[in-house]
Amino acid sequence: MNGPDMSNERHSFPNILKACIHSPCAIFGSFGKSLGRGYSRMRALFDRAAQNSDQECLDGETSDSSNQEETEQEDFNEENHNIQYVKHGHHRQTLDLYLPPLNGRRSELTPVVIYIRYDICMPDNPGALRDFVQSVGEYALAFVDYRDDDLPAAVYDCKAAIRWLRAHAAHYKLDPDCFIVWGKCDAGLLAAILGTTAHLRVFDVGDHLNASSAVQGVMA
Repeated sequence: MNGPDMSNERHSFPNILKACIHSPCAIFGSFGKSLGRGYSRMRALFDRAAQNSDQECLDGETSDSSNQEETEQEDFNEENHNIQYVKHGHHRQTLDLYLPPLNGRRSELTPVVIYIRYDICMPDNPGALRDFVQSVGEYALAFVDYRDDDLPAAVYDCKAAIRWLRAHAAHYKLDPDCFIVWGKCDAGLLAAILGTTAHLRVFDVGDHLNASSAVQGVMA
């Protein structure tokens, strides 16, 4: 069965995120059955990136390394790597935060997509990762790492990362009321838990306890 035409702007990934943002803690399962082909397109891009297809991401476009550096610098004026969201914590308790371009839009608060890392699903090619980040468009993107311990430790970590982002929302001009969490593979379970426990403080331990760990949407 043919899905909707992805050339249609309303099926673009940013518009799908807008739909998530306006749905209170909407949880979408089965890898896009509820979202349609828009999410399937993003999954296809990410799967391709995970297979090291460094020259074939996003419609098969290619460019030399100088052009890649130029694009990266132009599109991403703020990249923040290895932020420790737990003071003196485990080396896995870090996040990377990518912000949209410093243009007129940055005068407004920016919605946040929080991607929960899962090692075997993460692209190890820098060019492919860049394409994945760029596809999010005008939204901020946080890659959250966490300890490999069993539950509930991973839940504690993800919620701590969300609280850190919300506590620093003013500094990075993030919209604290528009946090969307995204998980793939086993991280999808974590994303679902974050959504279904959005207002339960029992899982909040550690720093920034005055900030909420609630999310407004889930993609898993």
